[in-house]
Amino acid sequence: MKEEKGKTAFSRIMSNTTVIVIGKVLNAICSFIFIPWTVQTIGLNGFGQLLLITSYLILISDITHLHSWQPLVHYGTLSLKEKKYKKFNQILTFCMRADALSGLTGMI
Repeated sequence: MKEEKGKTAFSRIMSNTTVIVIGKVLNAICSFIFIPWTVQTIGLNGFGQLLLITSYLILISDITHLHSWQPLVHYGTLSLKEKKYKKFNQILTFCMRADALSGLTGMI
């Protein structure tokens, strides 16, 4: 990572945060433009159908996304710290299977 002269870690964090906040503000402003434009283009019924489909897809995505890395970090760290590699391998295998199963379920 390249160090910029004269910039502290705090100032770099603040400049990166500023970029993120400006992006979110611009996104919110643009939504006031593209939502009415979309409603005018596809009609109110079409926009309602679009919202229903989008909401359904977000719901399915949230249900099938298990965050399988969290038990690995929580329990796997302790196993590695105590040098119990067999137990860590069991936890890793379980997390990989859970992740694959949730991905396959989300595809269906």
